[in-house]
Amino acid sequence: MPVIKVPLQHKFGIISQRQRTELQKRIYVSNSSASNNVNTTARDNPYEVSEGFVQEYNSANIEQRDVLHQRAEKMLLRAKRRCGLATDGEGRHVSLVHGWSELAVLAQCTGKIQQDCFAILIFSLNQAPLSDEHVPTLFFLAESVMYWLQAEEIKKNFLRSSEIKLTKIGELVFTRLLYHHFAGNLQGLAECKLRLHTYMNGLKKHKNLYKSYPGVLLAINFMNEAGTLIVGPYTSPETVEDDSDVVMDEVPSIAACIYRSLQVWKHVGCKDKTDLKEAIIFMFLASHELSSQKWLDAYVTVSILGEAAKRDLFVCDLYQDLARGVTVEEPPNGVENSPRYSRVMNPSTRGQMEESSPDPSIAAPSPAPSGRISSKHRSERSSPTSPVGKRVKVRTLSPYPHLDESTYVLYGVAGWSWKVGYQYARTLLEICLHGATADIQKTAMLGKWGNADVTSFRAGKANFCTDSCGLVDLLEFRAADVQENKQDTWKIRYAALYGLSMLTRYLEGNKQKQGLRAGAWSLINDVQNCPSTEREVSDALTISKMDILMSTNSKGLDGRQSNLWMRIAKSLSQIYSLPTPAADYYGKEIEADYTKSKKPTQDVRITPHKNLAPPPAGVRRPTIRQEILVHSGLGEARRMDSASRGVLNLNRLVVDQLRKDIAGYQEIDKQSVIVAMERKRKEEETRQKAIQMKRKSKLEGKGTAGWNAYQTK
Repeated sequence: MPVIKVPLQHKFGIISQRQRTELQKRIYVSNSSASNNVNTTARDNPYEVSEGFVQEYNSANIEQRDVLHQRAEKMLLRAKRRCGLATDGEGRHVSLVHGWSELAVLAQCTGKIQQDCFAILIFSLNQAPLSDEHVPTLFFLAESVMYWLQAEEIKKNFLRSSEIKLTKIGELVFTRLLYHHFAGNLQGLAECKLRLHTYMNGLKKHKNLYKSYPGVLLAINFMNEAGTLIVGPYTSPETVEDDSDVVMDEVPSIAACIYRSLQVWKHVGCKDKTDLKEAIIFMFLASHELSSQKWLDAYVTVSILGEAAKRDLFVCDLYQDLARGVTVEEPPNGVENSPRYSRVMNPSTRGQMEESSPDPSIAAPSPAPSGRISSKHRSERSSPTSPVGKRVKVRTLSPYPHLDESTYVLYGVAGWSWKVGYQYARTLLEICLHGATADIQKTAMLGKWGNADVTSFRAGKANFCTDSCGLVDLLEFRAADVQENKQDTWKIRYAALYGLSMLTRYLEGNKQKQGLRAGAWSLINDVQNCPSTEREVSDALTISKMDILMSTNSKGLDGRQSNLWMRIAKSLSQIYSLPTPAADYYGKEIEADYTKSKKPTQDVRITPHKNLAPPPAGVRRPTIRQEILVHSGLGEARRMDSASRGVLNLNRLVVDQLRKDIAGYQEIDKQSVIVAMERKRKEEETRQKAIQMKRKSKLEGKGTAGWNAYQTK
């Protein structure tokens, strides 16, 4: 009989109250100890950024600070990798929201860690892609920057490098928030806007402290102006109701000058220059909006046009013409539809009209419609930067000011706000550094005086920037007597000198651009030695030494270098672009083959059978037989022109000559090996003969015949 072992099971039956209480206590203690062990192991991450670590770091003594500093540097490396500085903020390892938040918390540590956090934030905010997922983090960064400026930096008696970096971070953050406002991604968010408005009120009180530093003052003014536009009606808690967040917000819109600058940026690089010239004419028709009191729209317009000027020399020249004050007047009634009408007004002859255009091939298009233009998307697929389903619009172009005896409107940098002129000088610096060609970079610095000798420049002579408007012209910019903000022109001269000083720092050690750097040094020395240079302008050389140098070597995953304004221009041009009809692939190919409208190329195209009749009118898709013939038809014979045949023959000659050279090199190497082996063999034979002679002399001995007695040698 098999032995069956019945397992013993302890089953609870009827037990006393005391035993049940003790059992419950044991179970509770065991469960709590297990949960505590799990929690302690989960929190055991020494490189996690937290407020506790910041307090411990700031309150530590010198000995403890060294250990904590090494730990903080490792935290900084983790946050830097999350920001993706080496790949322009793109990649699977990148988490911008997490990285920016960690850097904002870790920046509360005093000393070198804080400076490194500010530098990484500046690099990342300038090159990272745009996404609506970043909006809450951007509001957090904006509030943090304003709090730091009011709580710590403003209380100091002099300007520090950390204060310059903070204002640069704030300018980049508000630039991104301004883009999201234009894109319609800030609908609602009442709580964030109320907090931001609270910090803005405190910052406006300290704006006059930076009147001697135009760069920092521009950043403060930009934060206030952009913040006012972003906050909108959310200025007090009383204005916010329970369910009226979306109703109170206005429809996101951009000015006409911004829209036309986007059209210029969009058509740069196209083979057909007709659309580009048309967009430039429309931009010049809106040039009076740059001289208005709403300087924020002009600021954005100048920044976008600066990105377009980096890519094309023609646009760079016209960009400086816009700053000189060249205008295109609106066609009068009766000739609006004339395709060749254009009137160009030169700033030096403001009272006269010139009928000829600076470029005969430029024709002024018909005026823009006076109504509002709603933007539509090219694609129905949603993306982080395309607010599908949200309304955006372009504001109506403001009317042209009428010139009479009582008013005098100034165009160009002389009529712009000093903030717009300062940004124009900064865009010229960017063009000098990142222009597509050397001619573009040279034009940005020297303007129309590209063939002149830089060493012949002499500071002290007033320049109204009507003939040229490069960096060299802005060094001695003076306003006309009719200009209202004449006392602010020194800030534009400050910006030009500041840009040249930064240019010399950027190009240090760059052997390919030594000529550009030497020209900048010559201009700086002339301004320094001039007795009429103001002390405020000369301070630009000192302040520029404390500014941070933006990285010029980082590239994205596609191998191209990008910055914030380039991403903004690209994204806004997609959001505010008019749709184009989709191309019918089959219909276009069949029609092109039968009408022979296309020129023959080197590529082999599959064409339908010759007996196939063209598709009837109104049919957008071919029949089944036509589609089969399209994919199974024989290709036309490949035809070459003389140029292509010459290139092909040249390639054959080069390949043949290269093959002969390689064969000759191989024969030379072979002969060299043979000669070396022969020389080695002869040396070995000579050595063996010497050895044999030595052995033979030892075996022969000494001859003693004929020696006398007791004679020795």
